[in-house]
Amino acid sequence: MRLKKYKYPCSDKVMKLSLSPKALGRKEKLYYLDPQDFIDRLPVRMAKTEHDRDKVKKLAERIKKGLDIDPLFLWVPYNEDEDGKEYPSHRIPVALDAEGRHRAMASRSLHLEEIPVIVVMHDKHHSGSRNANWQMEEGTYPTPGNQ
Repeated sequence: MRLKKYKYPCSDKVMKLSLSPKALGRKEKLYYLDPQDFIDRLPVRMAKTEHDRDKVKKLAERIKKGLDIDPLFLWVPYNEDEDGKEYPSHRIPVALDAEGRHRAMASRSLHLEEIPVIVVMHDKHHSGSRNANWQMEEGTYPTPGNQ
């Protein structure tokens, strides 16, 4: 039996609205990642949290029907090694924050090859999170080795 191939349903209109005007001190870049690559980059606190199975099922149904879904987001630290250059897709670090865990799980369950992920990299003076109340000491960014 051959599996039906689905595509992540994110229209150009939705993508344009998701890529906000560049805010002071941050860069955004659109990547197309394998759903598991996104899940592997989730912050530990999100990766270890129980997910809502009903939400994943409903999102999978939306994908099957081709209904628009927002892209996913990863908020990552400043790229110290490359003086702030964008990360190549194979070197995107573990995120400080993320949005779209359930969308990634639904996409993985349908064997999608790629999903749109907007990676937001803040400058080296920013906390690196979308949450203004979240603080982090300089030099303690999570990486796959020091979570």
